[in-house]
Amino acid sequence: MKLVTAPIKALYDPVGAFKDVFGGVQGIFAGLTGAAKTSGASSSEPSSQTVRSSKAPVRFILGRASTGGVLAWVQEEPGDQTGGEWLHIVYVLSEGAIAGVDEIYVDERPLSDLGENATSEVIINPAQVNAFLLSKCPDWRQEQIGRGLSFVRLSFKYDAEKFPSGIPDVRFVVRGRSDVYDPRNGAVGYSANTALLILWYLRNRCAIPDDEIIFDSFASSANVCDEPVFGPDGKISPRYFAGAVIGADEKRNTVLDNLLSACAGTLIRVGGRWSLQVGAYYGPADFTINEDMVIGTVEGTTEVSNSDAINTMRGTFVDPAQAWAETDYPEVAIQDWIAKDGGELAESQSFAYVTDAYLAQRLANISLRRRRSGGSLAVPLNFNGYNCRPGRAVKVDLPSLNILGEFMVTDWTMGAADACKVTLKPYEQAIFDDAVGQPYDPLGFISLPVGGLAAVTGLAWTPSGAAEVVQGVLSWAPPMQTVLSYTVTIRKGAEVVQSLKVGGEASSCNINGLTSGVYAMSVIAFGPGTRSGEASISVNVGGPPVPESCAVFASVDTITLVPANLQNSLNGGTYEYFYATNPSAPIADAVYLGQGLTFTHTGLAFAREYFYYVRSANAYGKSDFLFVPAATSSDPTQMLEVIAGQITESELGKELTSRIDLVDKNGPGSVNERVGEVRSELNEQVAGVNNAIETVKSSVTDARNELQQQLAAVDQEVEAARSELQQQINTVSALAGSLPYHKDKAYTLNQGVLGADGKLYQALKAVPKNNPPPNATYWTDVGQAIVTAAGTAQRVGKVETDVSTLNGTSTAQATKIEGLQSGLTTTNGNVTAAQQAAQAAATAAGAKGEVIYGT
Repeated sequence: MKLVTAPIKALYDPVGAFKDVFGGVQGIFAGLTGAAKTSGASSSEPSSQTVRSSKAPVRFILGRASTGGVLAWVQEEPGDQTGGEWLHIVYVLSEGAIAGVDEIYVDERPLSDLGENATSEVIINPAQVNAFLLSKCPDWRQEQIGRGLSFVRLSFKYDAEKFPSGIPDVRFVVRGRSDVYDPRNGAVGYSANTALLILWYLRNRCAIPDDEIIFDSFASSANVCDEPVFGPDGKISPRYFAGAVIGADEKRNTVLDNLLSACAGTLIRVGGRWSLQVGAYYGPADFTINEDMVIGTVEGTTEVSNSDAINTMRGTFVDPAQAWAETDYPEVAIQDWIAKDGGELAESQSFAYVTDAYLAQRLANISLRRRRSGGSLAVPLNFNGYNCRPGRAVKVDLPSLNILGEFMVTDWTMGAADACKVTLKPYEQAIFDDAVGQPYDPLGFISLPVGGLAAVTGLAWTPSGAAEVVQGVLSWAPPMQTVLSYTVTIRKGAEVVQSLKVGGEASSCNINGLTSGVYAMSVIAFGPGTRSGEASISVNVGGPPVPESCAVFASVDTITLVPANLQNSLNGGTYEYFYATNPSAPIADAVYLGQGLTFTHTGLAFAREYFYYVRSANAYGKSDFLFVPAATSSDPTQMLEVIAGQITESELGKELTSRIDLVDKNGPGSVNERVGEVRSELNEQVAGVNNAIETVKSSVTDARNELQQQLAAVDQEVEAARSELQQQINTVSALAGSLPYHKDKAYTLNQGVLGADGKLYQALKAVPKNNPPPNATYWTDVGQAIVTAAGTAQRVGKVETDVSTLNGTSTAQATKIEGLQSGLTTTNGNVTAAQQAAQAAATAAGAKGEVIYGT
């Protein structure tokens, strides 16, 4: 395998690009399709990423900085090795010669951690082709020298555990260009002095000629930058230093602003010449502006503007302790100003080329005090103002305006008519006070426990229901610290089967492509410059499920099998079918039939058993067998349908002859034998019917006797009721005969009269005249007697109704008896008919003819 690339150019165009450096990488590594960002970097500067592009701008490294470089060459070693294969990569770091490479990180691990799996070589401005690349890379050519470049050759030996995601992310800590000029001694070499880096950029990138540069100002500024400063931690560092990776396509004013902010400096151009002042006190003033020099109106403000009235400054810098990522520096706040302003008024300022937290605080402090120092003055002067050049500290003494103090000249103009006009800003030594608000603790930004990054917890494996897409999910609970990435390693025994890399924001990883078996799955977390311990679990990855059932559909010569898995899905698999004719035969001896979701076995014998072994199979393995016994159909109807029209006349004749012999002969299966059996069976049935008839006759006789007894009892009750009713009627008639009551008439005992109230009364004793009812002494109300008579009449009516009902029941019972007798007559007729049929069958047996035979 090989990667075809173009040679690295010997010299780049200042705004040119790496052209035609990429081809298709095949083999053990993958991942060339996207940019691999170094972890933690959020800046858009080129130093934040490894560039994989066919057109990458030139880079320049100044001071000490971190960069991912430009991946310009990738090729495997010759041969078709499947393990331990070497991959050789070239990363271009910078145009021009650099001082060296201090550290190399692979996936945020030191290169030394890879041991024998990695080698490196730093190549700086070579004069001849690299011997290693020429011998190890078949496509590296003699003309690929790399003059004027600084690049690194990295070689990686394939290991799925160490390189889980193809070509790893690489980061280099570089000491930049070694051609930085120092005007103090005329030397050329490496330097992180910010003033000297600004001078290099003006001369080499902005193409400013030397005769337009005031070198003394740069020498003075370089001395200020080199002044030792004690930090809160007691360590000594230069006052101002910087580290930058600059792209040729970046705007020059942006680069200069970043460099100047790294030293609180100001570029001054007077008379067509450039000078530099870094953040320092350049007083005391040696020139005074008084009222005799003022020739016009003094303009300006003495109060700080609203936009500059801030009391807190915060922002970011590039922190080497956090993998050279942009990190917040401790904010700078002036408590007196906060109290005066009634609250915090904050603004942010970031330092792209500053790599020290204390330096970032000093710069933020200077910027804050400069803006808070007050307004500005525009003063018209006579020609004495010629001495007031920008960058000079002057004293202003204007008693009439009550102005007395030290100022810095920030602008200056001169003309024949107006003489000079200068712009002044307040200036004092306190602005450049090196005091820092609070000590810098790099571990305060990201709280890391002692001992490094904690291992992940809660590692768990969840099988998926769609194994053809995702076999399962490995999940975990991330540690509390910052995690840049995770490496997931899957081992089967001692062999690494898969190694995957996922982002630091993830808490799970989809796993696919594992065959059935037991695996050890582990996860390692990687943070800025550290890694966690390995968390592992053992996982049993099963193959497809055993078929849960199998439906069988059989005909006389085919068997169709329809397996099913209703509870556990096949996950995209199918079924395999084997069969044997002996159920005790080993599975290994079974004959393979084929595969599919259903299978029809054809060409089988009629009414014969077959024994099938069915198993499921998918991309991850095969299940155990399901034993399925089956048999072809033994239904003669199906067989006749199959053989219809296939039997010859002679064959049918032989069979019919054997059947006709049974008609006129005795013996097993003959007609005579069958008629005898039918006669015996009919005789038994007739005897049973006769017994049933006798039983029914006896029951009818008993019912008739019981009914007659009931009728006699009813007749007696009716007669008694009639007698009682007649007595009541006679009594009422006697009473009615003596009605109505006459007052002139006397009445005797028990005589009845009709009272004036319409009621009937009966004399209790002899009643004299003029004692009409209802005198209770003589009369009693005989209405109750009438009620009694009515009740008697009711009882007589009920008795008559009961008699009628009883008569109807008797009639119905008599009708049922008659129907039973008719049914018995019919049964006797059926028995007689059966006897006659048996006799007819016996008669028919004496002659030959058509016989219907059935089993």
